[in-house]
Amino acid sequence: MLNEQPAVDGIEKIAKETPDLTEENVQKLIELFPDVATEVRDPVTGEVVKGVNPEALLDRIGKTAGGGVSRCP
Repeated sequence: MLNEQPAVDGIEKIAKETPDLTEENVQKLIELFPDVATEVRDPVTGEVVKGVNPEALLDRIGKTAGGGVSRCP
């Protein structure tokens, strides 16, 4: 590939982009808490995808996630 360059002095170049871990994290949350799963429509593609209902997740895990901070209505 054009972007690949040989290692210089034993230092290997790494990718400069951070992978998007959102989908992986959503799947992990759904595995842990199946009752918070929901389906949402992707605003870009229009495709229906699995998501996490944040209100249901907060209800499920309780105040430990919010650090006791209350949210304004």
